[in-house]
Amino acid sequence: MTRSAELSDTRTGGSDRLDRLRARLNDRWIALGVPLLLIYARVVEGMVVSEHQLTLVRLAGFDSAHPSGSQGPLVNLEHWDAQWYHSIASHGYVSGPDAAFYPGYPLVSALLHRVSFGAVSTNAALFIVSWGSLVGLALIFESFCRRMDINRNLSFVTLFVTLFGPGSCFLISWYPLSLFLLLSCVTFVYLAKGQEWTAAVVAGAATSLSPVAVALSIALAIRFLFRRGPATLTTRLAKSTLSVWGIVAYYAYCQVRYGSLLEPVRAQKDWYVKAIVPFTYLPTMVHSLFSEHFDRATFVSLGLNLLCEAVALALIVRLAVRLARREVTGDQRTFSVFTIASLVIPAATVVPYATTFRAEGFARLSGASVGFNVEAVRGMRGRATLTTFALLWFLLGLMGQILFSGGWFT
Repeated sequence: MTRSAELSDTRTGGSDRLDRLRARLNDRWIALGVPLLLIYARVVEGMVVSEHQLTLVRLAGFDSAHPSGSQGPLVNLEHWDAQWYHSIASHGYVSGPDAAFYPGYPLVSALLHRVSFGAVSTNAALFIVSWGSLVGLALIFESFCRRMDINRNLSFVTLFVTLFGPGSCFLISWYPLSLFLLLSCVTFVYLAKGQEWTAAVVAGAATSLSPVAVALSIALAIRFLFRRGPATLTTRLAKSTLSVWGIVAYYAYCQVRYGSLLEPVRAQKDWYVKAIVPFTYLPTMVHSLFSEHFDRATFVSLGLNLLCEAVALALIVRLAVRLARREVTGDQRTFSVFTIASLVIPAATVVPYATTFRAEGFARLSGASVGFNVEAVRGMRGRATLTTFALLWFLLGLMGQILFSGGWFT
């Protein structure tokens, strides 16, 4: 090969690398636009709902006895359990009921407030951690999908339906779910790189956010303990234990603070009606839809919740069949176990409020939405089906935001 030909090949290779770099940067910018659009859209929606709620109630034919009296673009993002996280970030664990809320999210927010020497208020810190996690999720998600063998177009669709789905109202509120989704993605990126110790540490951090996060630890423990390889049993057990360090540390703190390891469970003892088998309360919900005399808003909330639960159950069955047939292996097998566990773990509980139920389906799909949406999108066939699903999920997300911001969610 002549010198000129070598130089030409070098220039061509350099040009190809530059083109790939530009394509990656373009993908990152597109991905970054999704959470920014979500934040803008949900804030505007919350403001519209809060300022014109009575008008929206009448136009929709709903009858809400307790419309939101608050106004402003952010105030509707501070409803319900968000106030507990704010209190813990501001004052720590003061009373027994505080123990029901895990410390990871308020702790990170409080640290941000303190390292800024008060320049960042606690309110702002809670939003920064939540919204910043969404931005980080978008940037990591592209790498995550590439390592999970999801093509470029599907990865954008998946990110969109993840962030604009039925539970997206929680993702920009004072809730730990955005941070949980980010840590879930980071965990699987490290797994794909073969850095299992780091993945276990990140998964352990996630368990300090919510009890549902142990789904991640369960998936990793199955991988570490039962996968063939040269690692000793001690090493396997150490990795598995490391993947739950967050929740173990929190329960140890509860022993010191409250004198009881099980204080978080005790604090939630009146929240839930337990079912021995997950999803066995679905018939009760169906019966309620047709037999109780609900106002229309409650009927819509229950109906949407029931739809979310049914879709989640269908996905669990499909993944279980694929696992039983050994159609998935390696990282995808671990990811499938994570998705199933994160949907099933809270599925044996329902929260009763008067004659109805809280919309647990929205919250569950919000907590498990990375696994849920990746597997749902990957299992679809045809552009029309995918477009229909994305549109439906977007509309359900819009309805969930209205129910949440308008004070109808519970």
